Amino acid sequence: MLIELLSTDNYLSFNIKVANILGLHTAIYLSELMNINDKAIRKNKIKDNYFTIDRKYIQSQTTISTDEQLQLEETLLDIGILGKLPDNENCICLDINKLVDILTTKTDIKIKAKIEKKIEKKTKSQKICEELKKNVVCENEELKQAYFDWIDAVYDKQGWMSRKAVLLGQEAVDEFSKRDLDIALKILDIAAINAYRDIQWAINAYTKDYKVNYKVKNTPEKKRETVDITVNRVQLSDEVF
Repeated sequence: MLIELLSTDNYLSFNIKVANILGLHTAIYLSELMNINDKAIRKNKIKDNYFTIDRKYIQSQTTISTDEQLQLEETLLDIGILGKLPDNENCICLDINKLVDILTTKTDIKIKAKIEKKIEKKTKSQKICEELKKNVVCENEELKQAYFDWIDAVYDKQGWMSRKAVLLGQEAVDEFSKRDLDIALKILDIAAINAYRDIQWAINAYTKDYKVNYKVKNTPEKKRETVDITVNRVQLSDEVF
């Protein structure tokens, strides 16, 4: 019914002062976390002030994706409003007293400057990474994500990466793997874990430590085919990209 569509249950409010200090998305996210915290208390789902969140539910309520939720939590962790269990990033606690202190004292000016500087730096990095990812030419989603993870890892650790490195990286992976998806994914996994900007380091590591286990065995009865890079994945065992 139309009345259900316009019901206040489908609206979410947020604190304007929190938005001015921490940013709009942080204020919206924090508001939803407090709503969940309140429900957890009423349902006796709290243990040592910690409660478990469902990230898909939060996205449906706020439109904030899981990745952005985790990014926003970095800010809240830094200023002490949010806490997490070491072994479960979905189990959190909120320090409402800390939030009240920020909202009612002059420390909010320093905190706002700190947050704005951090957000500005992160936003700049995200934009650069987004531009770099546009140079990845691949329709296979798993392989594309592996390239994205490599770019993020390199930029996060080293602070820079060039378009040329991305293009040459794809050429090197393509040539070495002979378009074998399993090999390509492993090389990119090594590159991401070690934040190798030069993909050749990952290829060298693969050759030294993994090549025997990933060696392709062609037989006269069944040969692996080489196809265009835009071909989607069909099966992991005998796939090319």
